[in-house]
Amino acid sequence: MGNMMIQPTMYFNLRHVPMFYGPYFITNVSHDITINGFETNFEGMRQPIFSFPSIDKLVMSVNKNLLKKYETVYRKKQTQQEAQNATNQTNNSTSTNPFTPGDESACEGATKYPTLTFVDFEDTRIPVNDVITYLNSITRYSRNLRSYCLGVGYIANKGNLGSFDCTNNNINGVLSNNLRYQNLTGFTNGQVCIKATTGGGEINAPLFSFENKENTIKFFIEYNNAYNTLINNLVGILTTIVNDDEKLATALTYIYLTTWNSNSGVGKTATEIKQIVDTNISNGTIKQEDFDKIKEKMLSAVIKILA
Repeated sequence: MGNMMIQPTMYFNLRHVPMFYGPYFITNVSHDITINGFETNFEGMRQPIFSFPSIDKLVMSVNKNLLKKYETVYRKKQTQQEAQNATNQTNNSTSTNPFTPGDESACEGATKYPTLTFVDFEDTRIPVNDVITYLNSITRYSRNLRSYCLGVGYIANKGNLGSFDCTNNNINGVLSNNLRYQNLTGFTNGQVCIKATTGGGEINAPLFSFENKENTIKFFIEYNNAYNTLINNLVGILTTIVNDDEKLATALTYIYLTTWNSNSGVGKTATEIKQIVDTNISNGTIKQEDFDKIKEKMLSAVIKILA
C-alpha cells in the first residue's frame, strides 16, 4: 500500500542492513495509483547527520521550522533533566573551590580599589540550574550576553557539573586588580583576598565579593554590554559555520580570548579579532585543543540559554 504523505525532504531510517543502515534524505518520490493498487516509490541519499540542505523551496522551509520547534521542546526537556541530575550531584559532593583565604596585606598592595572594604572569605556554592533559571528570566539582556556569562562561569569553575563552587558568590572569578571595572563597584559588597595556585606557585590576589548571584551576573553583563554588537558582527562573518548555536559559541570564544582572557581585541573590529585568534592558533600561541575546549563550554552555555 502506498503512502501519499511521503514527500521529498523527509527522512527514512534503514535498519538491519549491514553497511547501509542509517538515515537517508528523501530526494525523489513517485506514486502509482491503479485500479488494482497503490504504490509509492522513493529514493534517498544517505546522511551522516540529520541536517537540511540549503533552503530553496517553500516546503523545505516549513519542514525546517517544524524541526526547529521540536528541537526547542527537546532541549527544554533535556535541560530540565540535566538540572535534576545536577541538583542530585550538588547535594552529594564536596566543595571544589580552587581558592583559599590569602594574605590580606599582600592583596591591599595589589588591589586597584583601595577604598573598597575587604570582607571575610566565604566558600559559596551556587547550583548551576539556579544560574540558568535567572539568566533565562532577565530577557532585557541579549542572549549573546547571557550565554557569555554562563560560558565564562563554566570556564572559571572546574568543579562538579551541578554547581559553581566559588568565593563570595563570584561565579566568573573577577579580580579587583584591574581598573576596567571602576564604574561597576556598586554591584559588589567589597573585596576578598584569595590564595591561588598557578604554574609559578602560590599567589595572593584581590577578588570582588558579591552578596548574591544576581549581583555578580549583572556586574558581568553590564561590563560586557559594550561587546554585544561586536559579538553579532563576529557571528555575521562566520559564514563557514551552518549551525546558529555553534556560530554564537564560536563568536563568544573569540571574544573571550581577546577581551576577557586578554586585552588584544579591545578596540578592534570583528574581522581583526578573528584574525588575531586565528593567527595565534596557527603560530601555536593558542593551542587548537584549548580553543576547542573553550568553544565546547560556550556551546553548552548557548544551548541552555533561551532566545
